[in-house]
Amino acid sequence: LNVEWLEEFHQSRGLTAWVSSLSMGVTLIVGPFIGLFINTCGCRRTAIIGGLLNSLGWVLSAYAVNVYYLFITFGLAAGFGSGMAYLPAVVMVGRYFQKRRALAQGLSTTGTGFGTFLMTVLLKYLCAEYGWRNAMFIQGAVSLNLCVCGALMRPLSPGMDGDGPEGKAPHHVLPAHSTESIRSSGQLRDAEEKRGGPGTEDSSLGDAPAQACQEKAAHRKDMCAFRLLKTVSQLTMRVRKGFWDWYSGYFGTASLFTNRMFVAFIFWALFAYSSFVI
Repeated sequence: LNVEWLEEFHQSRGLTAWVSSLSMGVTLIVGPFIGLFINTCGCRRTAIIGGLLNSLGWVLSAYAVNVYYLFITFGLAAGFGSGMAYLPAVVMVGRYFQKRRALAQGLSTTGTGFGTFLMTVLLKYLCAEYGWRNAMFIQGAVSLNLCVCGALMRPLSPGMDGDGPEGKAPHHVLPAHSTESIRSSGQLRDAEEKRGGPGTEDSSLGDAPAQACQEKAAHRKDMCAFRLLKTVSQLTMRVRKGFWDWYSGYFGTASLFTNRMFVAFIFWALFAYSSFVI
């Protein structure tokens, strides 16, 4: 695609190369922030959203009018989507395998090499047959398979991947009180109506169906309000827990940066990938 962009936009090689560099750089550099998504939403949802965003970046890039347009659509959007799909795949392999984790991780990463080889051949064929714009559009459709792969990332236990009891608000606190309060309020209304004199009972006979409908509507409205409040409270607790886990891993007492071997590995990766990509 870099060759196609050079011929289409007639920009310098250095400026055009920024498109691919941005895409690959953003894919890897957003890893720490994607970790926050994984702690909050789980690997499955993160990968599915990443597949959608990556596909959207490819499709929008098909309508590029200049290189700077590709910086946003292909470099940032598609790159961020790739990062959201890439990191959950690495994390889930570590969760699925305990004994032969290194072998499983090595076998899974070989897919990157095979995929790069196959997709390069496919893109070259598509560019020759349909042009680079249609090729990117088709690749956007192919990228939707990332959503299918993300959907297959099933948590191993209820407490894993943020879907367990610790990731949610207690179920028995809010709903129990809400239904009891609704029932008690309804009983109070009925008791008040029954306490009325004979004259009031006779006058209210004709309005009984209307009052019953109003009470049902009020009951439904109260239930909807309490369900909404319950959902918001659960989401808030999940976000707080995910953010706290993420924050403590980077800046807390158990921060990874207190491990000298890990810091040395980061510096090694910085220099290794700088030469590897070239």
